[in-house]
Amino acid sequence: FLCFISSFCLTLLTLLTSFIYHFLRWHLAYAYHLFLAFLYDSRKRKKGAPHLYDAFISYNVHDEAWVCREMLPVLEDEQGWRLCLHHRDFQ
Repeated sequence: FLCFISSFCLTLLTLLTSFIYHFLRWHLAYAYHLFLAFLYDSRKRKKGAPHLYDAFISYNVHDEAWVCREMLPVLEDEQGWRLCLHHRDFQ
């Protein structure tokens, strides 16, 4: 009876492992790398790496008036973001 139970469990474990490997291997690999990215990000935050800006805005010179007049007030004043603009924040 013990041989039957142990062989049955081993067979079931083999089938389950092969099923997971065949159908879910890319999901598991993605979850693993996502978990590694989470660990990396949490370690980096513990070190207290400060950032000055939330986003860098890249735009054409012809769109500078629209960026300064419409987009900048909405994102910085209403949303509370700190934006990096090349005409304002670079020397």
